[in-house]
Amino acid sequence: RLGLARVAAIASGALIVASPIWSGIFYYSSFSFVFSLSGFFAGSSALLISKSPLRCFAALPLLLCSFATYQAGASIYPVLVGLIAVFVSYKDSIRASLVHTSLGVAVFIAAYALYRSTISVLGLDTSYVTASPSLSEIPGRTVIAVLGSFEQFWANLPDYTLTVRGLEWIIVVISLLALSLTMPIKRLPITFFLVIGTIIASKALFIATSRPELVLFQYRYNLGVPFLYGGIFALGMSSLKILKPRIQKFTTWLLYTSTAALCLVYAQQDLIRQTVLYYGQMQDLAIMNRVLIRIENSDLLSDNRTYQFVRTGPLSNFRSEMLAKQNGPWTVMADEHMDFGSIGNSWVPESLFNVLGTDIQFNQSNTENWRQRTLHWRRIAVNQGRRPWPARESLWVNGNTLILHTHKTPRQP
Repeated sequence: RLGLARVAAIASGALIVASPIWSGIFYYSSFSFVFSLSGFFAGSSALLISKSPLRCFAALPLLLCSFATYQAGASIYPVLVGLIAVFVSYKDSIRASLVHTSLGVAVFIAAYALYRSTISVLGLDTSYVTASPSLSEIPGRTVIAVLGSFEQFWANLPDYTLTVRGLEWIIVVISLLALSLTMPIKRLPITFFLVIGTIIASKALFIATSRPELVLFQYRYNLGVPFLYGGIFALGMSSLKILKPRIQKFTTWLLYTSTAALCLVYAQQDLIRQTVLYYGQMQDLAIMNRVLIRIENSDLLSDNRTYQFVRTGPLSNFRSEMLAKQNGPWTVMADEHMDFGSIGNSWVPESLFNVLGTDIQFNQSNTENWRQRTLHWRRIAVNQGRRPWPARESLWVNGNTLILHTHKTPRQP
């Protein structure tokens, strides 16, 4: 639809595919197909938005399927709708672009309303990603989403160093500059607002998120962002053919060079994260092996009892420390499990004991009340003045609960 040359189309696709944001999908290998399928439904739905009522009607169930499969995947939809609206205003008319935008918004609202209604009728638990806010909460969440959409450009994440941000900015600024130089002046204002609206739309889902301030920049909830960069690059490349030959040649060279460099840096960030995860796994297994040896060599447990294992914090800060060493200091999470977590999460830590071959009977944990359970025993350990692992008093039994105190109290300045 953009009429891109083959090389430009490949470069645009490479920007989307190479983004480290996809790590947030493929890290969860057992769910990666479901996550990807949700994105496919969202993208297909966005491409069906047009002035044809029949096509818009077909877009609605597809977006509903995206919400039902994996809610965060629906974040791809508003970005694609916005990018196509910019393209329509450039090639067709402002009126057609506004109609397209309005229909896209209407389908999004209708699909979300149907999704929430279905959950309510079936009596299903509300999702962690999309919990219906009260009317009084919507203005505050809207402000968070709007500010976050622009903060995304300079947020300090583990995989997004200054080099990555700089290359992204070059591609975005040069692409938008090329688009504006080849557009009639009377269309510039509406195109400007459409681009701004598309950037904001990349965070639209966070208006209905249960805890937007905690997951605003996490990979799994920002699947539309790679499409934002790839789409803006594609729009810029589609407009270059009208420029003067020298300007066109220089701009094309600059965009291709920046895109190639950014894709290489993306790949580097992915490899760094995989290295961190691999060595973090080795460290976690080593620590849990030492914990298991200490348990089995102690007289804490009875042979005829089943125990609930609770850990009060992470096994180590190895992952966050290694990411900071590789990419520099960072303050915003990209994914709570990949950045801070361990292969034995707080709610299923006994799984590592099973891997290591224990014959101790542990209750199979689930996510129910795991946070309250962890915080409860953390408070008790801190109040009792227990030193964290590897101190002897960090491991103790209370009834049928086996507690490992690993939480380190932050040092006071």
